[in-house]
Amino acid sequence: RRALGGQYFQFFLRGEGGPAALKQALYHLNYAAELNPNQFQYAVNLGQAMTSLARRNPPGRERLEAALGHYRDAAELAPFELQVLTRIGLLSDELGDAPAAEAAFRRAVALEEYFLRGWFNLGMFYARHGKLPEAREAFGRGAALAEKAPSLVPTSPSEVELLAIKPAVFYNELKKIEADHPDWITSDS
Repeated sequence: RRALGGQYFQFFLRGEGGPAALKQALYHLNYAAELNPNQFQYAVNLGQAMTSLARRNPPGRERLEAALGHYRDAAELAPFELQVLTRIGLLSDELGDAPAAEAAFRRAVALEEYFLRGWFNLGMFYARHGKLPEAREAFGRGAALAEKAPSLVPTSPSEVELLAIKPAVFYNELKKIEADHPDWITSDS
């Protein structure tokens, strides 16, 4: 069911099959999730589908809220999945729930210190919300960990993903903030 739903969804995204393909895709994806209620990936698939649909036809707030609900379901089933927490953080922020977004981003980096994308997301979140000392702290922590990352030997694709951001990315964000807010630098910098 999951594979069939995914196939129909790909047809729909390519412009093949129209609304009937979308209806079939959502039917099969939902059915797969109902048949396998303990499989977090099925909730993730529904979250991905809702997010894609919202992006195709903005504003799509209802679909983004549905996507967030599916990702929250996935997080209940798999509370240590960093990518699920990332999606919850990004969607919560986009939907205006800053406390939920911050909590998701913080949980991700608390679960895995070397989740460099998590530190980047946290820093960007704080920068967008004008919390410049917090942004500096997150980008600084990410940069420090990224400096150590080359000495680590990843043993799986997921570990490669953890270490995927170079130190320069963090330093560039810090420089942008400094350029936009020269008064944000405190005496302890």
